[in-house]
Amino acid sequence: MSQPAIDLTSELLRGMRLSGVNYRRIETARPFGVGFSGRGG
Repeated sequence: MSQPAIDLTSELLRGMRLSGVNYRRIETARPFGVGFSGRGG
């Protein structure tokens, strides 16, 4: 009987006591940017 593969991200989240947190992988490609309105603050 083999051991299950270790999910390092899940282990990290458990270590930070963030159980139950959902996370997803995002893939980005060019062109990628962030836009902001021209209003001053």
